[in-house]
Amino acid sequence: MKKILLSLGLAWVVLLSVEARPKENWSKGEIKLTTGERMKGELLYAPEVEVVSIKLDDGRHRAYGSRQLESFSFWDNKKQQTRHFVKSHLPHSGREVLFENIADGALKIQRFLKPYSRKRLLTFTSTTIDEAPETAHEHGRYQYYVQDGEQLMTIEHFLRRRFSTSTKRWQKELEEYRYYNNLDNGIASWLKVLLYYNVLEADHNPKEYEGRPSVGASFILMGNLN
Repeated sequence: MKKILLSLGLAWVVLLSVEARPKENWSKGEIKLTTGERMKGELLYAPEVEVVSIKLDDGRHRAYGSRQLESFSFWDNKKQQTRHFVKSHLPHSGREVLFENIADGALKIQRFLKPYSRKRLLTFTSTTIDEAPETAHEHGRYQYYVQDGEQLMTIEHFLRRRFSTSTKRWQKELEEYRYYNNLDNGIASWLKVLLYYNVLEADHNPKEYEGRPSVGASFILMGNLN
C-alpha cells in the first residue's frame, strides 16, 4: 500500500512539475529508453524529478523517469543549441544519475543537478524551468565531472591532481587565456579553460577527434561569470 501511495505521490509531483512549465519550453528532441526503443517528438525535461515528458507526433503524451531512460537530447531555444543527456554511474557510489554532456574531446565534461538543488526546485515548481547555467550561483547547483582517459572524477579532483600534467602541452596558452579573459578560480572560469583546452587539442590532432559527436558548450564559453 505504501508503494502505491508513493508512486501516486511521485506521479502527482511530476504532473505538477510538467504542467507548471510554459508551453514555449517544449522543444524538439529524441529519447532512447533502456529497452532500446527510440522516440522523437516535443520534449520537456523536469530536472528536479529526473523525468522527461514527450508529445509524440500522433498526439500521445508520455513521461519517463530516470530508470526507464538511457539517453535523450533536445533543442534549447534560449541557447540555440542541442543539449545531450545520458544515464551513467557516479564514481565511488555507483548510483545511476542523468548526466548532461557538456563537451566531448580530449576531456569529456559532464554534470548533474545536485540532490539539494532538486529539493529546492520542488519548492518553487511553479516558476522553475530547466535552463543552462550562466551565473556562478547557477553553476554551483551542479556537480561537474571530467573524464581524462577512462577515469571519471569530479572537476575539483581533476584540477587538484590531474590538470597540470594532463594539460602540460598547452600550459602557456592556457595561462594566457586565463589572463586575457580575467578568469578567476570559480567553476565557470575553469570550465572555460577546459573547453579551450579541448579546442587546442582538436586543432592539433584533427584526425583523432574527427567523427566524435559534437556537444555544444557555447553557453559556458559565452556565459556571465557574475
